[in-house]
Amino acid sequence: MKNMKKLFCILTLALFGLALLGGCGSSGDKLSDPDAIETYGTMIWDNELIDVCFTHDQEKIYIYYDDGDYALFKTVDLPVEDFHDGDNDWSIYTVELEDVTDNGYSDLRAYIAHSDMSESSIFWTWSEDFERFVYQPTASFFYTSSEDDDSSVLNFSMYEGIWIGEEENMFPNMYIYFDSEGKWQLDSDGELVDEGYLYFLGDDGPYLFSYESGALDGGYVEVEGDRLYISTAGYFTQIADPSEGDFSVYEGVWLGDDEYNQYDDIYMEFDSEGYWYLYIDGEMVDEGYIQYIPEWEGIYAEGVRETDIDGCRVELEGDQLYIGALGYFNHVD
Repeated sequence: MKNMKKLFCILTLALFGLALLGGCGSSGDKLSDPDAIETYGTMIWDNELIDVCFTHDQEKIYIYYDDGDYALFKTVDLPVEDFHDGDNDWSIYTVELEDVTDNGYSDLRAYIAHSDMSESSIFWTWSEDFERFVYQPTASFFYTSSEDDDSSVLNFSMYEGIWIGEEENMFPNMYIYFDSEGKWQLDSDGELVDEGYLYFLGDDGPYLFSYESGALDGGYVEVEGDRLYISTAGYFTQIADPSEGDFSVYEGVWLGDDEYNQYDDIYMEFDSEGYWYLYIDGEMVDEGYIQYIPEWEGIYAEGVRETDIDGCRVELEGDQLYIGALGYFNHVD
């Protein structure tokens, strides 16, 4: 895999090395030389899909419509200050065009192969306010060695779950929750305050990247015993661990009993690990975990928002599920 990766980089550099100057075969607002195209992709733009292709010079990346006419679509300013002096011999070998910020427009991550066999990964988000791609330095990496072990996989499982800010935290009683891929959300009173993902800088990290450049942005993250420390906020305590207990008996959809439930249109959905979603009148109003609490000798619901279910006892009574303060539910086959 390493040798193939090296060979791919060498071939890419050889093919495009002569086309790096003078706008990579571009003329005005059209691409004059299709042979200068370095890579292709499909962008999400105002929730529509557009086929595009990419070239670059030493200051910009050029994005063209991939329709045979090759009209200029967008340009992206390169962070030239982060490139080594005199490094003019590089190419874009692939791009990622996911809508990471979930605004209906693709964000851009460009992977670059350098002549010294190192690689860079540069990330921009699309700003509707500025109508341009905005460089994200904390989520970009430069001149990493292609000799790194390709089998290494980032593991964020130790952070997975829901954590509540302690009293001396910058965000007391606010919840931050991580999924297994390192994506996180900060929640206050049922409102999403900020979100982003975890990333590493070489061997250092992980750090928090915020889509909104919020207060948590750039914070170092570390698990200390049963507490989570974030340098830009303080300490959080995990309120539930989905790995504890077998909750598969609750798995599925439970519909509120019309006669013995305080809401007319209510149902809950559980997964096999005890994570649940509460829906009232067709809207998801809360989510969280169920967990066994030894001192109370029972299973209780822990929610991320302050709704009636938070702190309620959960138990099966025959073929019905009873949740205190809500009532009875029937399993939907």
